Amino acid sequence: MRDKNIAALMAFFVGGLGAHRFYLGQPGLGMLYLVFCWTPIPWVLGLLEFTWLALMDPHVFQQRFNGMYLLSQGGVGYPMLQPPSTAPLASPNAPRALRPVQSWEPPPVTTSRASRPQVGSEPFDPTPLLRDLDRRRELGEVDDNMYQQEKRRILDTYS
Repeated sequence: MRDKNIAALMAFFVGGLGAHRFYLGQPGLGMLYLVFCWTPIPWVLGLLEFTWLALMDPHVFQQRFNGMYLLSQGGVGYPMLQPPSTAPLASPNAPRALRPVQSWEPPPVTTSRASRPQVGSEPFDPTPLLRDLDRRRELGEVDDNMYQQEKRRILDTYS
């Protein structure tokens, strides 16, 4: 776990070499600092980043560089993707993009007294199943014997 004070001290003393960037898990920026370390630019940036790191809130530092949120002043951090939300859910009048996604579930299949499966309040129609079975027979996926057995099973179940 990275420490804010160590990062700030590294930015102050060896900021021109980019050591604090390597420490903070940003090797690309660290290499850029090393490439230009012969100019005063990274040294000035190191001093500015020292000030930035020294004045940064510890919670923000933990979130940005450790991927954690501090839950107490004792410094205990737990990895989280985002803090727990205390905001109320979006109202029904909110734009569609802001409303929570509601999953769709099909209506329950029930059986009437005549033991015919029904979807919602409509009786189930076996015609699409029979057409699909007939199509499969024409394509040669199902032989005549299997076709007769499946057709009988469908008609017995749904009639």
